[in-house]
Amino acid sequence: MSSVPAYIEPEVLKIATKTIRQREMTYDGLLVEAFESISDDKLREYFAPKPAADGATAMPTRVRAPRGTAGIQRQFRLDGAQKAWIDGKRAAVSAPSRSALIAAVLRLHLL
Repeated sequence: MSSVPAYIEPEVLKIATKTIRQREMTYDGLLVEAFESISDDKLREYFAPKPAADGATAMPTRVRAPRGTAGIQRQFRLDGAQKAWIDGKRAAVSAPSRSALIAAVLRLHLL
């Protein structure tokens, strides 16, 4: 087992903490549940580059890739197989980082 850090938005972390206390589970268990409930297509859509707001400029602005958001660090205790699975999922859905993927799947699952 090793600790995998992820930066979770305060709003999502508050809901996650309430959920695990009510259901007597761990953050790791909630993460597994979240990955089971969110499809790869939904994650790909979440991480797809979004066009910048196009005002009245003559030249369109470049498309910006999504990035992780600021948040509170939470450590997830995962084994080697789980880390490898998350790394494969990160590549499959074009997430910018392991932390961004974990934060996104929890956000999509809880909100």
